[in-house]
Amino acid sequence: NIPWVNDKQWHPYSLFEDPSDPRIQQMFLMKVGDWTGDVHKALTRDTKRPCWIKGPFPSPYSHAGKYDNQILVASGIGITPALAAINAFKSQRRINLIWACRDPEMLEFFL
Repeated sequence: NIPWVNDKQWHPYSLFEDPSDPRIQQMFLMKVGDWTGDVHKALTRDTKRPCWIKGPFPSPYSHAGKYDNQILVASGIGITPALAAINAFKSQRRINLIWACRDPEMLEFFL
């Protein structure tokens, strides 16, 4: 929940950290409607306002480092934890990615 956008609405988003450096964290929130548009508009400048987060929920790739050959499967914004695994292990492992995505803009953004 981001109360300074709308204190009545909760929306999912993807937050992940680089497994090789937990100090590096990123959040992806795709602008697809009124609420996410309002968030993007509010964040065009630096802010230190609060957000309420429920989670974290574990990554489906949390054990990826145990395997030499990886097949990562993701859909839509679920690409974000796959990207963290790819970035962490791309020089050490063979990685294959299967990503189902219906939004061409998302493909352009992430690739």
